[in-house]
Amino acid sequence: MNSNTKNNLSIQNEINNIIDSNKISDLNKFIKQRHNLNKCNSYLIYFFYIIQSLGILSTSVSASNNNIELLWIGIGLNMLASLIQIFEKINNTKLQKIYLDIIRIQNGTYVDESAIIDIDQDINPNRDQSYKYKNNNTNNLDNDTDNNTDNDTENNLHKKLISIKTKELNNSNII
Repeated sequence: MNSNTKNNLSIQNEINNIIDSNKISDLNKFIKQRHNLNKCNSYLIYFFYIIQSLGILSTSVSASNNNIELLWIGIGLNMLASLIQIFEKINNTKLQKIYLDIIRIQNGTYVDESAIIDIDQDINPNRDQSYKYKNNNTNNLDNDTDNNTDNDTENNLHKKLISIKTKELNNSNII
């Protein structure tokens, strides 16, 4: 094997490790999100029924006593209950999407297509340090060259990852 083939294999292995690590990270994140959404929905359901019951009660009492202020309070409570129910339904939709992503990870068909990008602080802890070092030590050319080499390798990995994603999308007839 020549050095170019070894380098390509090394890059491919690194890309596969990154993708596998991303899938495991996403799976852990999805499980935590499902737990939190389920817990939140439990509270929302109880809160919804309490607020709705108070709204119905206050509306009924106001109708029997001709109390306009209490009537509007009841209407407001019923509107609040409706909003709470909307939040619960939104959470249920999120739960279904997350569940499907977990199933896709389990089946090996998961492709991260989420519209929202979660920025974690621990993705690349050295990146901020190298940026600060590079900006603070512009006179040191040797260290700057090392950082450029690291950035070139990172850029090559990024380009390779984009090319793999594009091939996967082409193979699945999405593009």
